[in-house]
Amino acid sequence: MKQLILTAILLAQSLYMCAQEKPITWTTKAEKISDTEFYLIVDGAIQPQWNIYSQFLESQDGPVPTTLQFLAEGIETVGKTEESGHKKEGFDEMFGMNVVKYSEHVVFKQRIKLLKKDLKKVAVTINYMSCNNELCLPPKDEKMFIVL
Repeated sequence: MKQLILTAILLAQSLYMCAQEKPITWTTKAEKISDTEFYLIVDGAIQPQWNIYSQFLESQDGPVPTTLQFLAEGIETVGKTEESGHKKEGFDEMFGMNVVKYSEHVVFKQRIKLLKKDLKKVAVTINYMSCNNELCLPPKDEKMFIVL
């Protein structure tokens, strides 16, 4: 019985910590390339001791890779979403595999072409998982708009 109560307390603490943690703060902006092309930029400030995972992982058997969906009627994405920042690559003991992750800061950059010239904003949904040395938070969606 004591073990069941202890397990329940630990689970409640973990859920409380997950609810309180916001390890990444996101901002967005657009950089105009021409009258019909833009870079959509999603910038993540990562709290100390936390990481976010690359879009490009060697396997689906480890952490959840970051994904970005740019949604607006009247845009066409050009190429893949680029990523840069404070990058760490190598074997991760927690997942037992090689991973690519970012700490401190990450930037995602997507080139788009406007098919509707009067478009004023693009929605973006970022799905990501963040971990520190002790725990991983469940994957989370952040929805924002990028003003053109």
